[in-house]
Amino acid sequence: MWDAFQSLNCGRHGCLWLTLAAVMSGCGRSDRPPMSRVSGIISFQGRPLPQAKVSFIPEDKHLRPAMGTTDAQGRFTLTTYEPGDGAVTGPHRISVLARGPFTGTIPSHLGAAFAEEQEEKGPPLIPVSYFNPETSGLSEQVVGPEQSFQIDLVGEVTTN
Repeated sequence: MWDAFQSLNCGRHGCLWLTLAAVMSGCGRSDRPPMSRVSGIISFQGRPLPQAKVSFIPEDKHLRPAMGTTDAQGRFTLTTYEPGDGAVTGPHRISVLARGPFTGTIPSHLGAAFAEEQEEKGPPLIPVSYFNPETSGLSEQVVGPEQSFQIDLVGEVTTN
């Protein structure tokens, strides 16, 4: 094998670094847990739920949650590390957050960040129990390599 490295004419240490770099370049994601591409549809009272934020929270608290936002037809694709990469495999609790537009006034001098924060405080469009994975009653087992879920929400919306 040393003869093959010598034929590259890169010297003993140069070839060692070249080999090490080649081996390590394929290892960038080895520390990530197994993933499954996850998509689905969320409906509320039988109708697609647009602009809802969905989170899949792994039962293993050391793993990263996956998140997505529904489109006009209630469809979502989850992201954990990179756009559309899905969720880690295993059991998950699920939360769904859907609010209407903020109806108060926002003074212009408070800036865009404040306005964006206030928009998160619009009236709930679904029962608030779905906002928290501990109270949503929603859970799924994520298995690879690709999976799709139909999440049907029910109940009455109450406002405080």
